[in-house]
Amino acid sequence: MKTHLALLLFVFLAANLQAAEDPSPNDQRPAAGAHKTLSAPALAAEVREIAGSATLSPKEKADQIAATVHDAITTAVGQLKNPEEILKTTLRFARLAAAAAPQFTAAIINGVSGIPAIAGMDGALAEIQTAVVDAATKATEADFSSDDDRRKGRHRDREPDGDKDDVVVSASH
Repeated sequence: MKTHLALLLFVFLAANLQAAEDPSPNDQRPAAGAHKTLSAPALAAEVREIAGSATLSPKEKADQIAATVHDAITTAVGQLKNPEEILKTTLRFARLAAAAAPQFTAAIINGVSGIPAIAGMDGALAEIQTAVVDAATKATEADFSSDDDRRKGRHRDREPDGDKDDVVVSASH
């Protein structure tokens, strides 16, 4: 009986090992180095996730963001032939990425600058840089104003400084 169980276990392990080494042609996993297609909002979410990672150094975050932006935009514009559509698509992706991680504006611009379809267009990179900086600035301003709103909400019951109701208490008396 123990021999049969051992043989059955051996056959089971061998079958699993063979399946792991020789994936079926129906396996849907992307090949190593294959680019996944991301929508602009999905790119923004991925950039936000990378920027918020607690395990990556700032340089690793910048490198990963640049690579992610580059790959996503390259894939998105890969089938486009019209330069206006390429620029429009690139601007949309880059703006959303910059709004998601305004502190990594340089990495986003770096990722876009290496895209051949963009590098070949006169003035496109300058327009993209302006759009990225503008989107990052607006996102940062929105963050500051929401922080101000939260602070004001916490102290609603307090009167502004300098009112007559302020009382100074001295510890020396």
